[in-house]
Parts: sequence; structure tokens; C-alpha cells
Amino acid sequence: MLITSLAGLVAALGAMIGYDMFAYHKSWVGDMTAQASLLAKTTAPAVAFDDAKMAHENLGFLRSQPKVRAAAIYDAHGELFSTYLGVGEHAPLPLHPAGDGARVEQRKLIVFKRIVENGEFLGTVYVQADYELYDRIANYLGIALVVALLGMLVALLVSSRLQNIVTRPILAIAQIA
Repeated sequence: MLITSLAGLVAALGAMIGYDMFAYHKSWVGDMTAQASLLAKTTAPAVAFDDAKMAHENLGFLRSQPKVRAAAIYDAHGELFSTYLGVGEHAPLPLHPAGDGARVEQRKLIVFKRIVENGEFLGTVYVQADYELYDRIANYLGIALVVALLGMLVALLVSSRLQNIVTRPILAIAQIA
């Protein structure tokens, strides 16, 4: 009975953790891609008119996103146009932008988004943010261990109680017989 309970708990907790990890990844990539798209829209005029100060101010709004560690705007030639580094951040920025997309590297989510205005390619936005999936996995495994132990304790208590209610009378009848 305990092994059956443990198997059920492991399956349920595994499914729950797996789904949450998938949802976290999808959500965080979506959020940062949307942030990069928004930056591309808001900085397009600054890049078009070669206004690095305005582009820097637009990047400054990333201070409200503490998980964003760095960002940059590149011009159409791939040259660095404007940068943002989070508090205490000293990470080097890529020398040249990559194509549109998102990827995870060394616990960092990296997003590149092209800046296009009226069909004209003006540059690229780069955003680097913390990717805390691995920390979430560690936290969930700790929680899953506690839940499994508590679940096993409850199963042990219920099985002991059921043994007293169901098994003892049957054993008494068998002994009399």
C-alpha cells in the first residue's frame, strides 16, 4: 500500500513539476521577447534619427525589470548604438547582434529582436535576463520531497488504522476457525 502511494505521489509531483517548468520557460521567453519587441518599437525613431540619448533613455526603463541584466541597441550595420547594464552588472555585450530569437546560455536568457520600421531594417535589440529555471527545479524538488514524506506518513497512518479495523477481525475469525 505504501509503495502504491509513493508511486502515485511521485507520478503526480513529477507531472506537476514538469508542467510548471514548461510553463515557466514559455512564459519567461514570451515576456522577454515581448520586452524586446517593445524596445524595438520605442527605439526605432531614435535609431532612425541617430539619437543615442533617446535610445539610452528607452533602455533605462529596464530598471523596473530587476531580472534584466543587460540590454543593447545595435544599428543597421551591427555596431553598438546604446547600452544598458543592470546594477552591479559587468557582463560583456555581444560584439555583433544575432538574428531574431531567444536562447538560454549559462542561466541567462538571451533575446535578439530586429528593429524594423516601415519595412526598413534599422537595427537590433539585445536583452539578457536571469533564467531561474534551475533554481525553480531545486526548490520544487525540495518541496516534492517534503510532500512525498508527508504523504507517506499519512498513508502509513491510514494503513495502520485500516489494518486494525479490517484485518484484526478477519484474523480473529481465522484463529477461532
